[in-house]
Amino acid sequence: MLLWNACCIVHAEFDAEKIKALKAANPDAELLVHPESQPEVIALADVTGSTSQLLQASKTRQAKKFIVATESGIFYKMQQACPDKTFIVAPTKAQSELYQCEGNCPWMKMNNLQNLRDALKNNSGEIRLEPGIIEKALLPLSRMLEFRKKHS
Repeated sequence: MLLWNACCIVHAEFDAEKIKALKAANPDAELLVHPESQPEVIALADVTGSTSQLLQASKTRQAKKFIVATESGIFYKMQQACPDKTFIVAPTKAQSELYQCEGNCPWMKMNNLQNLRDALKNNSGEIRLEPGIIEKALLPLSRMLEFRKKHS
């Protein structure tokens, strides 16, 4: 269960110190970071943006190598769009020799078109949360919306 929880909050799990070391080992790589990441990780970024903005940056930036700090589902699209470029998974706090989180979020993997269609068709899938959880969830959502306002 501990390993599952580590990956469910993937953006909070990226490790700034490990990323600094990875950047030092790959000085030609640019760092692409999702805005839900920790401030110390965002501070290291060459580009901070939504998933689609990071994908666009991978296409338009001159770098041939990128360290990517967001959910790993984007890697396939980046590799399809830029087969001549190299993409490296940013290290997380959960990584060890026995287990690597590698930016995977099992909750993201549960989203698909059929589930969305069924939820809309059947008016199902309502999730009720405690007020304290809602307050905590508003923080990253507010950060993303504020980031979008500043960068649009």
